[in-house]
Parts: sequence; C-alpha cells; structure tokens
Amino acid sequence: MIHFTHRIRSLVGITLFLLSPLLSSVRAQALSSRSLLYRTGLSYTVQQSTGWGKGKAVITSTVPYSPAHRAGLHTGDIIEEIDGIPTAKLQLEELHSLLERPQTVHLLTITSLGKGTRKVVLRPESKPQGSVTERELARAFAYYSLQDEMERTVSYPFIYETSTAYDLTQAHTFAFAPSTESNRALDEALYAQVAEQLKDMGLKADASSPDLIIECFYELRPNSSQERDTSIPRYTSVFNPSLRDFVTLPLLPSEANAMGQYTIQLTVQFSRPNTTGRPIWVCTSRSALSEAMTLKDYAHYMLPLMLEGFPYVSSPKRPTFQIHISRYNYTGIIYDGSELNLIRDIEDHSPAFRAGLRCGDRILSINGRKLNPTNPSELSKLYLNFISDTNRYRDSKQSASSDLQGGAGVSYWDKSNYANIRKAFDQDKYATFFSYLFSFRPYINETEHRELILEIQRGTSTYTLTLHPEFRDETTITPIS
Repeated sequence: MIHFTHRIRSLVGITLFLLSPLLSSVRAQALSSRSLLYRTGLSYTVQQSTGWGKGKAVITSTVPYSPAHRAGLHTGDIIEEIDGIPTAKLQLEELHSLLERPQTVHLLTITSLGKGTRKVVLRPESKPQGSVTERELARAFAYYSLQDEMERTVSYPFIYETSTAYDLTQAHTFAFAPSTESNRALDEALYAQVAEQLKDMGLKADASSPDLIIECFYELRPNSSQERDTSIPRYTSVFNPSLRDFVTLPLLPSEANAMGQYTIQLTVQFSRPNTTGRPIWVCTSRSALSEAMTLKDYAHYMLPLMLEGFPYVSSPKRPTFQIHISRYNYTGIIYDGSELNLIRDIEDHSPAFRAGLRCGDRILSINGRKLNPTNPSELSKLYLNFISDTNRYRDSKQSASSDLQGGAGVSYWDKSNYANIRKAFDQDKYATFFSYLFSFRPYINETEHRELILEIQRGTSTYTLTLHPEFRDETTITPIS
C-alpha cells in the first residue's frame, strides 16, 4: 500500500514465450528431466531471522490446483526434511537441488501451525518439453483480460515484532482478550475476522485452555492541518484476499509522509495467557486517510494482509508481497509449442479428457473461431496488432501499468466499449481463438453459456464435440524477503 509497481505478466514477444515456456520465477516450481518438465507449484525461502523456522526452509506460497496445494501444503509451513535430508542450515541452492532431482515423488517432513510435524508426499506434475499449458497461455495473452492475469509488487505499512520466548510450533489453540463495553461491537467484528483466518491456518478456538491470547488495539483521529499536497494521489489500490482482487481505498501513499484528513492505526497482538504485557507476535498498520473511513472497514481490508505475516515474518518493517492474479478457463489441454492446434497431452480427469479428446488430435476451431495461424511467430504479430488496434477501448482514466519489458502502460477495458471489444474479438484478422481462456468475461462473451464447441481432426476424420471448461483462480500472495 505504500507503493506498488503494477507488473503485468504478459508476453509481448509471444514467440519467446511459447518456445521457452514460462514456468515460474522460482526454480523450485519447475524441474526438468529428459523429455519431461516437472512442476510442484511450491515457493519457499530459507528463514534467516529469529522466530518461526529459523535456519530452515519455509513455504512462502503454493499455487492453487498445483501438486503442492493438493498435498495440503500451506504458506508458512516449515520443510524439516526433503527425502530424509534435513533442511536446517542448507542454502537455497542446496534446497533447489534436492527438489530438482529427477524423481516423481518426494517425501517431505512438514511442521505446520496447529498441526505439529507430519509426513507429506509431494508428486510433481509433468508435461512434455516444447508444450504449452493453458496456464501459460493465459499469461501470454494477458492483454485479452488484464484483470485476470497480472502481477503487482506491493509494499504495506506494517511493522512486525516477534519474540522467541515461546515456540509457536507448540501452539494449537487461541482465545481473545475480554472487551470493554464501549469497544465490544467493534472487537467482536475484528475477532470474528481474525478467528476465521486462524482456523484456516490450523489453529482452534478454545476459551478454556488457549495457547495464545489475541487482542486488537485501534485508533482513528482527525488531523487539524488543512494543508494538502494536491500532487499526492488520494487513493491507493489494496489487495482484498476475500475478493482475491484489488480495491481502491482513500489511503495516501505513506512513502510521501503526507498528512491526511485522518490518521488510522490498527494493532494485532498475540501473547501467552497471563503474559499480555510480553507479546510474542505483534503487527501494527498505520495509514493517512484522504477522507473518512471507519475502523471496521479499514480492518476488513488490512487484517487479512497483516496476518499473512503470522507465524512467518518475511520482513519486520514495510513487508513487500508479490501478488499474482491468475484466472482462466481450464480444460486440461496441453498444446504443442510450435503447432498451437496440435494436442500434445491431456491432463488426467480434466474436462478435455472426459469429453474424449486425445493426444495427437488437431483442433480446427473453437466456438467457430478457426485456429489459424498456429505458428507462434505469426500469431505473435496478430496479437500485437490486436493490442494496438483496440487500445482506444481501454479506460484511460485508470492508472497506466507497465509490462515486464518496460513497455507503455495499458489499462483495463472501458465498460462503455464492451460491445466494440466483442466485435474486435470476433474478427478473424486477429486470430483470438485463445480468448476462450477468459470467456467468462462480458467483453468476450455476453451470454451465460460457457461451453466450448470444438471442431476436431483425428486422422482423416473430423468431428465436433462440446467441452465444459472449469473456472480456475490460481491467485497467489508471496512475501518477498
């Protein structure tokens, strides 16, 4: 919230993307062995600071629907061992080498908040080299639907304080400190929000025998000064974990050290019973407001993000998160990277598998849009033409965003131009057949129908089948040390 750099994970040079598929910025998410590429969906770091998992590998994010997610791994989990080898005192490169060994199964020893230590089997998923998944295509064609495929690096005005007086791996239960009558209504709202998130982490509410006592402190005060710097933005985009999207709030960028009409502060404190004066984990968020905002609303947006630092604190002051929003229609088709109408593989139990598609099939059209051209270089040129020709349909009032190559910013589609945008998608000259990845959006498909009608060539035969894609939200929040 202090500042953000809107970095769209789009590939303007789609040829490079398709010939060298983007797997992840984290080497641990992509493993190679002969003709197959392996993926775990796991990001981790070595915890250097005191507290949770010091000196060991700590998971910083898991991608939804990935092998790591299916194995039940979560952000903050400590990886104690990889295939029997302790991670304590290992360097990050050594951890990479353990997970990059060419094997199809890893046995991990994991310590989780509220769950203790357990064994977890991690089975990486594979795909043929030179092939492209729908996840990767969604990134490549991000400009079709920027709100569904983007990255932002965001810093927040949080300050964390931790203590080693208590081993949080031993914590299983929590309760809340009593409220005064005047604060009861607000406390109940905040505590309900905290309790829901802690239960998702693995802790249990137990007022009779809690391991942790939680308390919230807050303050909202007006500022007497009426001087305002008009050059400072009055609003800031903040990620809302419940909506899994960004919202605009009346928060001044704190790196400007500006004084707003109000100052608001929220603190969450964790202590052991009967030792509330010696907290073991504290997070404070302080912001300047450009206009009035209730403490309840501020907490609604800030508390989930503040608790992203519990129990693992990536940075004690002004932590930075990489937020990758990724939403697309999933069928399970894996395309050939050089002939994009050729099916190289089908994921087991996927919509495409259930519909009867098989390796070697060629897709001639999707919902009437012919797959032509299928050469990455030619398709790249048409994609760039589409971006250029439809730029006038973007919402120019939005803050411009920069792509990874440092190109000019591009905004979301303007709602008043949705009809014109749909017409552009329907033009054969742009070859927008992969727009089906975002066909849940009204600027691509104005109907309620979500099925895909595919014309398929198998050998010398041609036939038509109907496919019902699954909507996937693979958004991740990853702390950056």
